[in-house]
Amino acid sequence: MNRLLRINLWHIETILLGCATLLIGIHFYHLSYLFPDKAGMNGGIFTIWASCAIIGKLLLQWRLPVRDRWLFSGVMFLVGWGLVILARLTPILAIRQTLWLILGFCALLIVALSPIPLRWFNKFSWWVAGGGVILLLTTFIIGVHPSLPLGAPTLWLSLNRLFIQPSEWLKFVLVGCFAIQIAQHRWQNILFLWGMVICLFMLQRDFGVATLFMAVLFQLAYLARVHYRILGVALIFSLILAMIGFFALPIIRLRVAIWVNPWVDVSGVSYQLVQSLFAFADGGLFGRGFGFGDPALIPLAHSDFIFSAIAEEWGLVGIAVMMTSLGCITWRAMRIGSGQKTEMGRFFAWGIGIMHISQNMMIMGGALRIFPLTGMPLTFVSYGGSSLVISMIMVGMLLRLSADADLTPQPPLQTGEGEKIIIYPRLRIKWHWRGILVMLGMIFCVAFYWAVV
Repeated sequence: MNRLLRINLWHIETILLGCATLLIGIHFYHLSYLFPDKAGMNGGIFTIWASCAIIGKLLLQWRLPVRDRWLFSGVMFLVGWGLVILARLTPILAIRQTLWLILGFCALLIVALSPIPLRWFNKFSWWVAGGGVILLLTTFIIGVHPSLPLGAPTLWLSLNRLFIQPSEWLKFVLVGCFAIQIAQHRWQNILFLWGMVICLFMLQRDFGVATLFMAVLFQLAYLARVHYRILGVALIFSLILAMIGFFALPIIRLRVAIWVNPWVDVSGVSYQLVQSLFAFADGGLFGRGFGFGDPALIPLAHSDFIFSAIAEEWGLVGIAVMMTSLGCITWRAMRIGSGQKTEMGRFFAWGIGIMHISQNMMIMGGALRIFPLTGMPLTFVSYGGSSLVISMIMVGMLLRLSADADLTPQPPLQTGEGEKIIIYPRLRIKWHWRGILVMLGMIFCVAFYWAVV
C-alpha cells in the first residue's frame, strides 16, 4: 500500500497536467467551433500553452526531480483557463498574454532550476528593493495608464506598446526582503521599507495594492510570533492610514460609496459592480455555458472582473473549481514553508502564499461586494503581463524552495520540554490557515447567495 501511494504521488504531476491539457484543449476546440474565423488563433495559443506545460514538466523532472508535485500543474491549469477566457472575450489580449506566458515560463525555469537567483537575492536584496522603489517613483514622473482617460492613476511605465507595472515586482521583492530581515530579527528595517512603499502607493492613489501590502505584513508578523500588542499597534496605524486616504483621495471615497450602496447609480459609477452581481445571478449553479453568456457587458471583464465572467459561464461549479485551485497553490506554499530548514526560506514561502491568496480574496470579494473594489488582477487568470511574469517567478521560487523542504507529514506536537518553541508557532500556522479557509468559505457562500438564492 505504501509503495502504491508513493507511485501515485510521484506521478501526480503527470496526471494533473494530463487532465488540465484535456480540459483546456476541449474548451479551445469548443471556442473554435463557435467562432470558426478564430480557429487558427485558438489553435496557436493552445499549442504554445501545451508546449510550455510539456517542456516544463520534462525539464523539472530532469533538473529538479525532488520538488513539490502539485504547484506547476495547478499554475498551468489556471494560466490555460485564463487564456481560454481571454480568447473568448478579447482575442488580441489573449495573443499578448500568450507572449507574456512565454516570458514568464522562461523566468520560472531560470529561478526554479538554479540556486543562483535565490543566493543573489539573499545577497543583494536591498539593492533589488531599492531598484523597485526607484521604478515606482518613476511612475510619478513618466507613468501612464494604458486604457483609462487622463487623470486616472498612472501606475505603468510604457516602453512603446509594452507596459510594465512596478508594483507587481515589489510584491515579490518585499516578501523576500521581509523573509531575510525577519531571519535577522531586524523589524525596524521591515517597518521602514514597507511603510515607505505603502505611503508611496497611497500618494499614487493605488489603494488596493497598499491595502494588500498592509494585509500581508500583518499576517506575516502574526506568523513570526510578534507580540499581540505590536500587532494591535500596526492595526491601529493601518486604520489611521486608511482614514487619511479616505478623506484625502476622492477615488477611495467613490469606491466606498459604490460598495455601501451600488443601487443608487446603476447606469453610472456603479454599473461595473452591478453587472458583476447580475453575472453571478445569471450563471446560477452550472452557468450559461462557455461561449453563451454575456460577460463582455462587464467593463474590464478580462482583468478586474474575470471572476464574474467565470461565474456567468461556468456557474457556481466553476467558482468552486477556481477557488479550490487558488487555495491549493496557497496550501502548497504553506507546506513548503513549514518544511524549510532556515527561517529565511520559511517566511519567503509563507509570504508568497499569503500574497497570492490575499490578493485573490480581495479581488473575488470585490466582485461580490464583500469588499470595496481594489482594481487588481486574479493571479494567473486575468490579463496582465507584469502580474503573470512576477507570479510565475514566485512559483519558480517556491519550486526551488521545495527542493530543500521536508514535505513529509510532521510528527505529533511535542509536549513538556520545548513546548513554547514547537507548539506555539505551529498553533499560529494552524489558526492562520483556518482563517484563510473561513474567508474562502464566506466568499463562496456569498457567491451561492447571488447564484442560487
